[in-house]
Amino acid sequence: LALHDYFAYSSTSILPSVDGSYIAVATSPYRYPPPHNIWDRDLLLMRLLPSGDTVQPTWFGARHTFESLGGLAPTPDNGVIVAGSQVEYRPSGQPRPCFAWVAKFDSLFRQQWRVRRPAGWSGSGVFEGGASFEHVHVLQNGHYLAAGLDAVLDPGSTTDYHFEGVYAEIAPPAGTGPADTVGVIVREWRTPRSFPRQLLPQPGDSTAYVRGTGRANDQGGSYIAKLTGLVPPLVLPLCARPPVLGQLPTFQLVGGRFDSLLFSLDAASTRPGPRYGAVSLVEWDFDDGSPRQEGWQVGHRFATPTPVRVRCTVTNNLWCTTTADLFPFGPVTGVGLPEDVAASVAVFPNPSATGRFTVRAPAGAAYTVLDATGRPVAGGKLSGSDAELDLRAHATGVYALRLAWADGRTLTRRLVRW
Repeated sequence: LALHDYFAYSSTSILPSVDGSYIAVATSPYRYPPPHNIWDRDLLLMRLLPSGDTVQPTWFGARHTFESLGGLAPTPDNGVIVAGSQVEYRPSGQPRPCFAWVAKFDSLFRQQWRVRRPAGWSGSGVFEGGASFEHVHVLQNGHYLAAGLDAVLDPGSTTDYHFEGVYAEIAPPAGTGPADTVGVIVREWRTPRSFPRQLLPQPGDSTAYVRGTGRANDQGGSYIAKLTGLVPPLVLPLCARPPVLGQLPTFQLVGGRFDSLLFSLDAASTRPGPRYGAVSLVEWDFDDGSPRQEGWQVGHRFATPTPVRVRCTVTNNLWCTTTADLFPFGPVTGVGLPEDVAASVAVFPNPSATGRFTVRAPAGAAYTVLDATGRPVAGGKLSGSDAELDLRAHATGVYALRLAWADGRTLTRRLVRW
């Protein structure tokens, strides 16, 4: 996505949203070509689809002010909370008031409310960034945690200043109102001579880590700090609506071989989950030590004996997954049967073009036939040593025949229905 219109974008940020889209916001100073250079609604908020298309592009900000972007976070209502800074225009040489701000937008990017925090000092030496919120996070109590900086006069000086780190818990206004409805700063605290560059609240915890730069005792440097006593952050349920497989994966023999199969997943019946989501990856795990394969249709030749499981995993653009397992490939196994008795068990014809099989086995065995998903499709008790098994009513494919005797002996054979 290329952004251009007689100006240069900067400070572009992008985050995923619960509907499968991405929310992007960008700073755009000087939206009009010279000599007009009018500061007017300098920020662009838009929704990006996985395809790269954009929807709901919305300019926001105030006229005769210069706004810059700090951070943003998606909200549970599919809206967004945005933080930044604002400098009001004044004639050359006059102090320009600076504000840190946080604004809440709904899912259509209509501004619901905002809160502004003025800089502690905005004298002639401070132009941009005298006060700024650089980070914002959604909290579990419905409030928002913002972090940024504030310009403060040095003690005993009228012109020299320094920056302090500012942290604020912000509550939305009660009820609803016009776009200029103001939120409330519930509490605020500071770190002296510091600039928080990164804020990482800990999920399920009342702490957060801060990485920043600053000056302590007139010495520059960087720092990492831990904040305590916070409201835990809210983790959005991006995977509450995972991909949906409308039809289970299917397979077919290749070249008449039992160990070579072609696996397919129906793209038309596979849904990505959220409204704007997209399936980004289809993976196959063949449980035989071979590398995973990717694609809606893949072929694979198994080693002998063939594995028990084939797994198909679908991933959408939010990295949410759904998995389907196939179970038709179990090796010929037996439990509790002497080798000579197990060898005497036979199924013929196999493959069967008609769907009829003859099962030759010691008398008294109960049987279960499982399809590719491990679901029982037939069962009963074998009548005599040569019993007929009828699968004409079932689809072609590979099935598993499980035999079990009353004394605990079991045996599994593979059936192929052409």
